[in-house]
Amino acid sequence: MSVRPATPSDLPVLKTLCAAFRAEHRAGAALPYEPDMFMESLAAAMKSDDVLLLILDDDQGFFLAALGVTPYSTVQVAHELIWYTRPEARGRGFSLFRAYMRWARAKQVEYVFLTLPEPSETMERLGFSRADIGYYMRLPPAA
Repeated sequence: MSVRPATPSDLPVLKTLCAAFRAEHRAGAALPYEPDMFMESLAAAMKSDDVLLLILDDDQGFFLAALGVTPYSTVQVAHELIWYTRPEARGRGFSLFRAYMRWARAKQVEYVFLTLPEPSETMERLGFSRADIGYYMRLPPAA
């Protein structure tokens, strides 16, 4: 399985993969999204040592992660932001996860975070603990 860092020439593919990701994740599809602005953010992020942006072979998926701190402490953590594999390549996307873990270890972070659409026994078998369930709500405009 081939996983490689994304480059600026991958931005059109990333735009397509992001659209597919949003179409498959109902909740995310309802949140505001400006594709061109997001692609500009990804282009800038590619230059940062604190961001990981990977492409799965033959443009079958991508993984976006960043280093940061939690709202609760200054401990450096690795945060997965998007992990997407096209449906026809499911099962092969786990190589993106393995690359993320290697990156996190190389960055010597103490914790890694993942966001999955549902609980995963696989992740728990790998030593992860379920930490949270996310919700969102659109507020009506102020009068």
